[in-house]
Amino acid sequence: HVPAEGRVLDLGCGTGDIAHAMATVGMRVTACDISREMLRRASEQDVGGAVDWVQLDTGWRTLPFGTATFDAIVAASVLEYVDNPCAVLGECARVLRPGGILVCTVPDPTHPARWGEWVVSLVTGVPGTVAAARLWPRLVNYLAYLRISRHWHLAGWWSAAAARCGLRDIPCPPGDVEHTPLRLLTFQRPYDRRDGYCSSIPLPRRTSAGPSGSTSGRLPRTTRWRSTGPSPPRYGERSGRDGGRG
Repeated sequence: HVPAEGRVLDLGCGTGDIAHAMATVGMRVTACDISREMLRRASEQDVGGAVDWVQLDTGWRTLPFGTATFDAIVAASVLEYVDNPCAVLGECARVLRPGGILVCTVPDPTHPARWGEWVVSLVTGVPGTVAAARLWPRLVNYLAYLRISRHWHLAGWWSAAAARCGLRDIPCPPGDVEHTPLRLLTFQRPYDRRDGYCSSIPLPRRTSAGPSGSTSGRLPRTTRWRSTGPSPPRYGERSGRDGGRG
């Protein structure tokens, strides 16, 4: 889906593994995250300066990129943590070019591994559980993950949310992806009608498959620091358990 030397955004890039991989095959990559430390570690591995590293404000609501900038966006394990996934999807739709693709992964609540995690998350509400867990640091980290991973929705919910933002759902072919704890979602920004393409948004069900503080400054080499303004959400509903960390 991405043309030669196409522009790709890695949203919530972390330490940059995906961004590095895409740059290696010739894509022009911009990678962003709210964590300065993650971006520092990622940029240290970018010896040739192939990736444009951009830090987002912790409470960003508008991506610091122009409309129709990217041919594709990757958001791997990001949407489950944001306050308002509808707002994030809306911003992805804005910065995508017509015909551009959004690829993301989210937790699949229908996978048995997620059932176990749901039970554990209930146990954390029992008095004394968190205090006892401090004896095992790895368990503390795991419980922290369960607290901040808030958006475990079925495929239809994600399809409807994307449709409200003007993104067309692209279903995975049946049998093409194995059932894992992560669900692969793919959406496309439709072409304009004047380009001869219909922009209606179908809502098929999907096949299961398997972002700290900020201060203005410039990171080493090609890394750039940018901040988003405090403007209100432009897409979706207000934050809520089923509305949508931005």
